[in-house]
Amino acid sequence: MPKSLKLVLVLTIICIISATMLSYVYNEIAAPIIKERTLAQSLEILNEMLPGADDYQFITAEDSDKVLYYVATKNNEPFGIAIPTSAVGFGGSVDLMVICEMNGQISTVKVMAQLETPGYGDRILTEPWFLEQYDGMNLASDNFDLGSTVDALAGATVTSKAANKAITKAAEFFRDTISGGN
Repeated sequence: MPKSLKLVLVLTIICIISATMLSYVYNEIAAPIIKERTLAQSLEILNEMLPGADDYQFITAEDSDKVLYYVATKNNEPFGIAIPTSAVGFGGSVDLMVICEMNGQISTVKVMAQLETPGYGDRILTEPWFLEQYDGMNLASDNFDLGSTVDALAGATVTSKAANKAITKAAEFFRDTISGGN
């Protein structure tokens, strides 16, 4: 067997073993930890943004355990909804949680995670007015038009567009799924 073929064979075996080990570590060790931390972060935000809740219902997708939205209940009556949503910004995903009343009126929008450029796109965290302008708007009836009904962050247009797109996705989800298309 030629030396170059032996090298290719050895490298192939090393790659297969490495990929198998990485897959095992992620699926069996890291994934449950990530899921637990995400749940804890979500519960912390829910408790902060929907105070007074006795319990939360985690509404998941039928084909997976991915949480589509949360319903806060008090005395077994729903009173608030939290919809996780995201869109791609300049540096990566901009993950938001849209908190609203049962009729779709937004109480607050919270940044869950973002990887935007420091000093520019990360102003979504340092300039609260941007997300606060969505407070009081309604997922069921309002249009979220950047530049018209919503102002963008100057110098962070891509981040503004991503956040607005994520909130628009939450509105579409609310209209189609939660309010039953009403």
